[in-house]
Amino acid sequence: MVAQWRSQSSLPAIILYVLSTTFIVFSAFARIDERNWVVLYWIILVLSAAQSAQNSFRDSEGMSGWYYFSICKVEEYFFSKVAANFFLLALMAVLTFLCLSLFSGMPIRDFTLFLEVNIAAWIGLSLLFSFLGFLNAKIEGQRGLLPLLSFPLLLPILLEVIKLSTISAGAMIDTEYAADLYILLAVDALILAMTLMLIRYIWQS
Repeated sequence: MVAQWRSQSSLPAIILYVLSTTFIVFSAFARIDERNWVVLYWIILVLSAAQSAQNSFRDSEGMSGWYYFSICKVEEYFFSKVAANFFLLALMAVLTFLCLSLFSGMPIRDFTLFLEVNIAAWIGLSLLFSFLGFLNAKIEGQRGLLPLLSFPLLLPILLEVIKLSTISAGAMIDTEYAADLYILLAVDALILAMTLMLIRYIWQS
C-alpha cells in the first residue's frame, strides 16, 4: 500500500481537477440547490476515483509484476491496492466536500447518514475501480469493454448514494432509507464476491 501511495504521480492532477471543477461549477451556477449539490458531489468524486484507479496496476506488468507476485499472494497484492484506493477516495471526498461547501454552501443536515453513505460508497467504488484497473492491466486491445463491464455495477451505487445523500441534505423525506443503505451494502458485497472469484483467474491468464 505504501508503494501505491508513492506511485501516485497523478495525485496532484486529480487534486487540481477537483479544485478546478468545483470552481467552474461555482462560476457557472453561483447558487446550487441541495439536490444538484449532491449530484455534482458524486459525479466529481466518481470521475476522480476512476481517473486515479485506472493506473493503479501499472506496476503489475512485466518484471515488477512477477516480483510482487513472488513475495505475496495475488489477493494480498490486490487488496493492498483496494486499501490505498479507499484512502485516496476518502481524501478526494473530503477535498470535494470542502471545495463545494466553500464555493456553493453546505446543504448537508444529517452528517451521520452522509458519512455512512460515503463509507459504503468508498468501499464499493474502491473495489470496483481497483478490479477494473487490474483487468485493464491484463487486457490487451479490448479496453473498450471496461466501461460496459463497470456500468451495471456503478449505476446502482450511484443511484443509491445520490438518493441517500439527498435525504441527508433534507431535499427528500424518506424514513425508510435503511433499506436503500442495505441495498448499497449488498452491491458492495456483490463486487467483493466477484473480485474474489475472478482476480486469480485473470492473473493466471
